[in-house]
Amino acid sequence: MTPFSNDVDPRKNGFGIDEFEVWTDEPEPRNVALAANGGVATGTARAVEDSVVNAMNAYGPALVNDGAFGRRWRSAGDHTLTIRFAQPEVIRRVVFSSDRPAELPDHATMVFVGEYRLEASEDGKNWRTVSESWDRTPLNDGFLRQRRLRFATTDEDKKKLRDLRRTLAEVKRKLRAVKPLRRVWAGQFSQPDRPTFLARGGDPNRPAGEVVPASLKILDRVVPGYTLRSDAPEGERRLELARWITHPNNPLTPRVLANRVWQYHFGSGLVRTSSDFGFMAGDPSHSELLDYLARRLLKFGWRLKPLHREILLS
Repeated sequence: MTPFSNDVDPRKNGFGIDEFEVWTDEPEPRNVALAANGGVATGTARAVEDSVVNAMNAYGPALVNDGAFGRRWRSAGDHTLTIRFAQPEVIRRVVFSSDRPAELPDHATMVFVGEYRLEASEDGKNWRTVSESWDRTPLNDGFLRQRRLRFATTDEDKKKLRDLRRTLAEVKRKLRAVKPLRRVWAGQFSQPDRPTFLARGGDPNRPAGEVVPASLKILDRVVPGYTLRSDAPEGERRLELARWITHPNNPLTPRVLANRVWQYHFGSGLVRTSSDFGFMAGDPSHSELLDYLARRLLKFGWRLKPLHREILLS
């Protein structure tokens, strides 16, 4: 048996076999691979640091045809297993396993053969294929991709794939070299699940009247207001607020933005309190200029670049 992968990773080899059986084609089949029937198993076993375990051949190939379960050959090297019969035989079927007694073997510990080829020879020199896994359903998508890579790609395709993998590995190496950014708790979004109340004296434990999502009533005379139900979803609240803020008739938004642009250029806004346009705000130094810039911003479709150009070239 020549294995090409284990059943965990189609790109890796190395597995365990607790028993390898070869049954004859006769009325009373015999397992001619069994050591008791003259079968001799050869293959490279995995070595461990314990010299006593190695000396005992605890993982050796003789475990695959001793007729006992529970201990298994752990493959290594080229992972090939060869069974020599006592004499030429006509074979009906081959059965091999990694953990025969278990109803549901643990793949983490009982790694089995994935892709393989079974070959037979009468002289030990000339071999012919008698069975292989390629004509069977792949274990999963990973094995399917590996089969396509083996049988459905050209040498040129494989070279391109190797080049892409090298490039990807280099990109990943550079990304790993980037120092991690500082992580902060920024907030948690959730749908409204309870009404909102006015808090007497700012104390949430002293609720007053219920409030609902709505626009500022003081601006209802110039821009259409809105009022939503108390259980309106978060997305609907944000959308209505955005529409209200950017409404062409809203006198506040374009003036605040135009004032900010002026401040970034000259160090001070036309309204010095650029974050406060309310009762505590300062008066605009040039109210008509601020109105003009706000109208221009609306005409430009809220695009800042034309507004920058007009200010700097005026």
